[in-house]
Amino acid sequence: MRSAPGFDTAPPAGDWLVATVARLVRLPAGDLSGLDVVELREAAAGLARVRAWVEGCSARVLAGLARAAGPLAVADGLRGEGGAGREVRRRHDVAVGVGLAPVFAGALESGVVSPDHVVALVKVRNRALVGGAQHGLLDQAVGSTPEQFVRCLAAWDDALDGDGGASAERVRWAKRKLSFGTADDAMGSTTVILPPSEHAILQHAVCRVADEIWRRGDDRTATVAQRRADALLEIVARAMSHPTQSAPTPSAPIPSAPTQSAPCRGGERGEDGGAGGCELDGGPRDGEGAVPRPNRPAGLRPTMIVIIDEGSLLGRLDAAGTCRTAEGAAISISEARRLACCADIIPVDGAGNVT
Repeated sequence: MRSAPGFDTAPPAGDWLVATVARLVRLPAGDLSGLDVVELREAAAGLARVRAWVEGCSARVLAGLARAAGPLAVADGLRGEGGAGREVRRRHDVAVGVGLAPVFAGALESGVVSPDHVVALVKVRNRALVGGAQHGLLDQAVGSTPEQFVRCLAAWDDALDGDGGASAERVRWAKRKLSFGTADDAMGSTTVILPPSEHAILQHAVCRVADEIWRRGDDRTATVAQRRADALLEIVARAMSHPTQSAPTPSAPIPSAPTQSAPCRGGERGEDGGAGGCELDGGPRDGEGAVPRPNRPAGLRPTMIVIIDEGSLLGRLDAAGTCRTAEGAAISISEARRLACCADIIPVDGAGNVT
């Protein structure tokens, strides 16, 4: 990981900016077919650098305006510039991020980090501590993608909470939503936002049925995205065909409700092959503050893969590991422990061999 010294103050717009703009204004008007690949790449790089400088400088100015005249002045100024609502919100968040961590302003103007890195700072729960940790956070941001930096901030947030991620789970669960809309061509649009574990379950279910559709040969000309859409419709159709029962797991019968009352250990099942009494419908079984999941019927064993180190799973104090789904989505330690209550646990060594 590269460090980023020297970004405490924004670099001056010196000779590089003058020279870059001078080259750009000399570009021929209209058709650029007379330029070779090297010249076009140089022009694209120059535009990117100027755009980064403008973005960072704008964020510094807006952050200063917020300090001098209040947040409403920033919102009024951005609305006065016009533009799409999403772009206005993004610029507002960049300004707020620079206000939280001024050290990011210079890095943004130099193109070392992107606006998405700065926006990620706004979304942390422990925002009051960002300023004191800004230099270390910048070191983490430099050389990482925005997605990697988001995961880094999530782990930092969880560590500060000191509850194994239970606070994060409550926040994520409260953000779940599904909305319907209509696209410009009258096609229906559905947007689903779910916590990582629920999203992994949905993803696995859709991909599993999509694979069934491919194997059946229903429509060999369909793209992967089209088969996923078909799979979601088929899952809905299967659920609607059992109106008095819970929605079935794709390609599997609904398991009978568990008969035992005591919680099970990881991987342990009841006599009926079900979950052995472990409740997935909301009872806080792995500590105070567990997040209710009222959408999970008792006895339903969703299929997903969670990778977690042994120390974190067992709650050892010396463990500082993280856990994630097989698709790479990070989930909290507390959520992984709750899922492990009814899971089949497969221990592996450092080389990935089953032990």
